[in-house]
Amino acid sequence: MYEQVTAYLRKLKPAHWKYPEKQGDGSHENPYIAGWPEYDEITSEFMHKMYKFVPNGGKNYDKVIYENTDLDCQGDLTKVDVSKIGGDIILYMIFSLVRGERFSDGLFGSYVTNGTLDKWLNRLKEIDEKSNYNQGALP
Repeated sequence: MYEQVTAYLRKLKPAHWKYPEKQGDGSHENPYIAGWPEYDEITSEFMHKMYKFVPNGGKNYDKVIYENTDLDCQGDLTKVDVSKIGGDIILYMIFSLVRGERFSDGLFGSYVTNGTLDKWLNRLKEIDEKSNYNQGALP
């Protein structure tokens, strides 16, 4: 069920930060330019594919997350005990990082670095394995 997502387990990398070759002097005419994250091809591919993987096109992903976890809207997703939630909620959580990257450079990469994304992908793999086991079990 989640094989297309779990195929990225242990393959995602944090961003490499890029900075402009020529930096401004901070004046109005030549302002400083901040760095930006650049993700490798596999991680970028995963982030783009999340728009297909997430249920319902990700509609109301924030509402779904907070209704199905013990977090409030300011909560830290790293604190969610994924052993107690279903796979679709985990997909919404991953999708929230992809969307969050648009507003907070490096957010997605920080979840890769601290191991949270692999933990979530492992949970999806566990759900798949349990589902496959149950399908093959005798009645």
